[in-house]
Amino acid sequence: RLLEAVRAGGHTARFGIFGAKWVPRVLSRRGYVDDAWKIFTQTAEPGYQHWFAKGEDTLWETWSGDCSHNHIMFGDLSAWAFEYVAGIGIAAPGFRKITLRPHLPEGVDSFTATHRTPGGEIHVSLRRENGRTVVETALPKGVAVADGAPAPRRQILLLGDSIRLGYCGPVRKAMDDRADVYFPEGNCMFAQYTLRLLYDWRNLVPDPAKI
Repeated sequence: RLLEAVRAGGHTARFGIFGAKWVPRVLSRRGYVDDAWKIFTQTAEPGYQHWFAKGEDTLWETWSGDCSHNHIMFGDLSAWAFEYVAGIGIAAPGFRKITLRPHLPEGVDSFTATHRTPGGEIHVSLRRENGRTVVETALPKGVAVADGAPAPRRQILLLGDSIRLGYCGPVRKAMDDRADVYFPEGNCMFAQYTLRLLYDWRNLVPDPAKI
C-alpha cells in the first residue's frame, strides 16, 4: 500500500517529520531504493528539489517555507543515502563491524560516500561502467565486514540465441544488482563458432571462474 501511494502521488513528499524518516527507509528495506530516491529528486511540490528550484540551498522546517529555512526537520536524507545508496550499515558499536549493501539508483551515474569512524574513514564509491555498477570500497584497519553481507557478484556470459533474440539489454538490467552480464558481439548461433571462440569470449569476463 505504501509503494502504491507513493507512486500514485508522483513521489511527492506528502508527509511530515516522521514520514520524512520512515517512508524512504521502509521502501528501501523492501527493495524499493529507486522509489525512495525519487522522493528526494522529483521536482514537484511538496519536495526537496522544489526548494532548490526556488534558489534555496538549505533544508526548510516546512514544505511551504513559512518557518525556518535552516532546519533539520526533514534532514534524514543524508543518513538514508549513507545506509541505502552507499550501503553502509552498523553491525557492531563504533563501526567495528559493518555491512555493505550498496545500490546505485536508476538514472544515477555515480555516488561517493565517506564516513569518519573512531577507527578511520570508510569510503564507498559507485559508478556505472559499460552497463554495470562498479563498487569500490576502502576500510580502515580494525573495521570488518559482517557475515551475511552480500556475496561477490556473479558473472553471466550470454551466448547463442539469447543474443540473437535481443536478451542482452533486458538481462543486464534485470541482473544489475546481482550479477555482471557480458556477451560477445556475434550471436554464436552455430556450435562450431561457439566451440572455436569460447576461449576468446571468456576473456570478456574479469574472473571466468565465477561464471
